[in-house]
Amino acid sequence: MSNKKKVFIIISVLFIAILCILGVLHTKNNYNDYITGVNSCINQKSYSNYKPTCIFEGENNNIVKITVEPLFNNCDYVTQKEIICDLTKEINKLYTEYNSSPLLKKSIDSTVYILADTDIYYCELSNEGDCGILKNEKPYNELDYLHERLTLKVSADENLTKYIYGISDIEILEKLIDIKDVEECKKEILYTIAKIFIEDNDSSAKNILISLKNYKDSEILLNEWNYNHEFDGTWYGSNGLLGEYRISHEWIINGSSCYNIYTEDNTKNGINERYCLRKNDALYVFESKEYSSELSNALYVFEYSNGEITYKYYYDIYTICLEKISGDVKLPETSYIPDPSIGMTASEVKNSTWGSPKKINKNTYSWGVREQWVYGDGRYIYLEDGVVTSISTSE
Repeated sequence: MSNKKKVFIIISVLFIAILCILGVLHTKNNYNDYITGVNSCINQKSYSNYKPTCIFEGENNNIVKITVEPLFNNCDYVTQKEIICDLTKEINKLYTEYNSSPLLKKSIDSTVYILADTDIYYCELSNEGDCGILKNEKPYNELDYLHERLTLKVSADENLTKYIYGISDIEILEKLIDIKDVEECKKEILYTIAKIFIEDNDSSAKNILISLKNYKDSEILLNEWNYNHEFDGTWYGSNGLLGEYRISHEWIINGSSCYNIYTEDNTKNGINERYCLRKNDALYVFESKEYSSELSNALYVFEYSNGEITYKYYYDIYTICLEKISGDVKLPETSYIPDPSIGMTASEVKNSTWGSPKKINKNTYSWGVREQWVYGDGRYIYLEDGVVTSISTSE
């Protein structure tokens, strides 16, 4: 090897070594700046009350865990979110500068956790810079914060806390939290929930109103509930005609909601929901609540007498008479009714849109049984050994 080549190799190795040393020094300086920057960031005056300390974990120190005093959990949600988002954005910025070193992997992002007692907060930043908060790996917003605060206030009453998460109005939650007397707060929570249940036709409202006795207008609300739900249950009847002219009707009534249950074509237990309004000892049934401002908009009027409800369809001259068959207000499950088809069994045919036949003609052979099911109107179904082999209709 010539002396020139040796000199070139030595110079190249020295140059690479110098670059590596400079890279290490740059990385070390960046790291020191990163650590100093993070510590300076968390010790700002606005955060000092929470006595923050931090540790660095993960590859390239990309995970920053900031421990704060438990009192962080007690500050208002706006403050919590502001602190979590600001710290996350500032530390992400510092980490980006630190991660600019040529010796570090560029694909790693920083992650910032705020640890307060047993709770862990985390901020998810969108591409637009919006901040979404997670607490203990679950989405966390102002409504969640208020639910927690109110739950803590009445934590001694486990039966009550289950209702708190049914309140979704932030203003109402804030007013409940501001009530200083715990017992008064409990009553107000129940009263609030009862009114929500009344709107939802939830029968739990009645028991809550009974438990509140004379609190505010609970007794008036209870009387209104009993009046509006007097007809609750499942009602069944017909137009009173016979044979093919007889039309059956089924209704489920639950306070301000009425449900017409029907079976036609390929639908079994179809449901038409209507809005009901109790007035003048009658039940006015509207297409929806928006039409209930005028009683004249009612589709029909349910009139009650001697245990029966009578009404007329707007297009029918016959009176429909309903009897209450149960107090059940649970809606049936809507299902599809198939048309008869080749390969069906006898029981499947009976559960099809054609139902049971008017007449069955049966022939027994050495190889098995052949049946002709007669439905009228030129409709026939043929079965061999209980299985449909052909279907005949006339145009």
